[in-house]
Parts: sequence; structure tokens; C-alpha cells
Amino acid sequence: ATSYNIGICQRALGRYTRAQQTFARALAEGAGGELAPSIIADIEGYLKETDAAVVRVQVRLKPADATISVDGAPLEVVSASPALLRAGTSQPGRGKRPPADRFALTLDPGTHVFVLSRRGFADVIVKHAFKSGERRTLDLALEKLPSTLHVTSTEPKSAVSIDGVDVGLAPVELSRPAGRYRIAVRKQGFLPYEVGAAARAGERVEVPA
Repeated sequence: ATSYNIGICQRALGRYTRAQQTFARALAEGAGGELAPSIIADIEGYLKETDAAVVRVQVRLKPADATISVDGAPLEVVSASPALLRAGTSQPGRGKRPPADRFALTLDPGTHVFVLSRRGFADVIVKHAFKSGERRTLDLALEKLPSTLHVTSTEPKSAVSIDGVDVGLAPVELSRPAGRYRIAVRKQGFLPYEVGAAARAGERVEVPA
């Protein structure tokens, strides 16, 4: 009965996803006959009402192993297969990786802040507003961070080239997409210095010639 009353308050506040969670708990707790049939009927009616009010979003996440939070809290996994998640019912905390890169998400009407994160990618913070009962598809994608190549030399005014392209005199610092690069440092009267460098997204690679 207490869970039922809490659900009534959450429904009145417009916290429909949390009210659904609480009403479902009230039904489970009252399965042994603690709830009167009239209250059970009320709960079933409120569940239908809140189900019509919540927002349903089909989310497509890229990359698949990114973490996601909504309004400063991770998503609750209602079902792993098919993937169904719910916002607004978890305690505040860091985002978590969903069970699939495509999933259905239920959340309350209103404005929500989505935070996506993954190592090697720039964090994405986006705000979306939803109307009561809205149905929408939402694409959420992260972009890889560039890598940084920092080339220095024991000899001043040494010419630096990357993959055969002159990029200036050492020291030089360049932003490049993640990948493998061939770096050469040359100066007249000295043996050339050549090395391969593997740069990961968001990584700074030091190349001392």
C-alpha cells in the first residue's frame, strides 16, 4: 500500500517512468492479497495511463560500446533482448554501456540531457525535448579524437616529414587522425632519422630524433 501511495505521488509529479516502476513493485508486493481488488484495478489503470504518457525513443548508438547517461544517471535495463531501457529510475552516477547499439528507451516528457562517452572519442552532450506520448528515432554518435604527433630533434632546424610530406622544422606538433605514420627528420651533414609511429585516437606521441 505504501508503494502504491508513492506511485500516486510520482504520477502527480509527472515522473511517469518512476511511477511505472513503483506501481509494478506494488503489484508484486501485494500479490499475496495485501492489496484490495479495487486498488489493484486502480494500479492497472494508472499503468495504462502512464504508458500512454511516456516517451518512446528508438536509439541508434555509435560506437556500440559507448556509455550513455540521461540527466546525470545511467539507464535502467528493463530487458536485454530485445533491448529496452528506461531513464529516470536509476540513482545519479556515471553512464553505462547499453546491452546493444540499438535499443528502445522510455523516458518522461520534457527536456533531457544525454551524455555519451568513450575513451579515444570526444564526449558528446546533447539536449532533446520530448512531448507527452511522443515516438521518435534518435541517432547518437561520437567522433574520434585526433592524435597528436610531437617531433623534436637534437639538432635545431631539422626538416621533418610525415609520410613523405614536409611539415616544417623541428620541433613540430601536428594533429592527425589515428593511424600509423612514417616520420623522417633530416639535416644536411647528419644521418637521417626515420621511425614508424602508431598513434591512437586522443593519444599524444612523442618522437625525439
